[in-house]
Amino acid sequence: MKLPDFILETPQWLHGGRGKGIILSSRVRLARNLSDIPFPPHAMAANRRRVVAKVKEAFSKLRPQPRFISLEKLDEMERGFLLEKRLISTQMLKNGKYSGVAVWSHRGISALINEEDHIRLQAIEPGVMIEQAYESVKALDQKLQKHLAMARSDELGYLTSCPTNLGTGMRVSLFCHLPGMALSEQIEKTLGAMVPSGIAIRGFFGESSAFLGNIFQISNQITLGLNEENIIARVQSICNALIKGERDARKELMATAKTEVMDRVCRAFGILSNTRFLEFPEFIGMLSDIRLGIDMKWIRGLTQRRTNRLMMITQPAHLCQIAGQTLSESDMNIYRANVIRKSLNNVELTI
Repeated sequence: MKLPDFILETPQWLHGGRGKGIILSSRVRLARNLSDIPFPPHAMAANRRRVVAKVKEAFSKLRPQPRFISLEKLDEMERGFLLEKRLISTQMLKNGKYSGVAVWSHRGISALINEEDHIRLQAIEPGVMIEQAYESVKALDQKLQKHLAMARSDELGYLTSCPTNLGTGMRVSLFCHLPGMALSEQIEKTLGAMVPSGIAIRGFFGESSAFLGNIFQISNQITLGLNEENIIARVQSICNALIKGERDARKELMATAKTEVMDRVCRAFGILSNTRFLEFPEFIGMLSDIRLGIDMKWIRGLTQRRTNRLMMITQPAHLCQIAGQTLSESDMNIYRANVIRKSLNNVELTI
């Protein structure tokens, strides 16, 4: 694999944090475009190459410097590995031509080059650390703007390819595990009530991806007319509401359907402890039940940090990296089952 060694390590945001097992991570992303080059959707190949060259030159002047990875030099599995690390988007997975990602080792900070915008700076922190993620990405943005002129309007703020990113260009997102609300059938009502307030609800891999294992990505959808502090306060308020709503939903489940929930956890544990063939979506669904079991103190010997890692290393590109070879879909399902069974050695169900 032609990726730097530190990319192969477990990212910091998977180590757990102040999220109560509900908010897995916080991400802040800033969309920026260079002032003198057409935006990516309208840029010819020569212009896209110019963007890469100018951004790489600017990055070379920063301290510390990031490691720049050209996507067109990677194969599909290597790009998939970056997607699973949340370092690139699904859009960049399909087409890596004239695109790249810059990564700051072990800091949870990266920059996507020539995605929907010329530059998308992002910081991902474990648990509820929205302000810390913002301060990291803000500092990087300020350094970068000393070397690059960004497209900006006095009236509209930062100019972006998509109108929903105009203004601050800032998107704050939460990676959430909400089994209580999902199992008590409150999820649509609770999350649906947030949509009119400018909140987007996305799947496991972000935009246009499926919902898996009661895990959702929730982010602000409006940036125009709001400053950074307004956006952070709004998302922080939603974060607090999600944690409270999920806790309340779990209490209700324990009062009205405890046996049914215990049965879900027991079934998931039994299947995963003995499985020989398992597809990723099915696994994430059962892992959600296992995570709930850990929070309920029904499972001993397994931490949320380890389940976070399992959630990543059982994805296709990571499995191939662990196996040291490209795997067929069938072999991947067998290999995934082996990894999961081994991970549950010495884990006890205490119900």
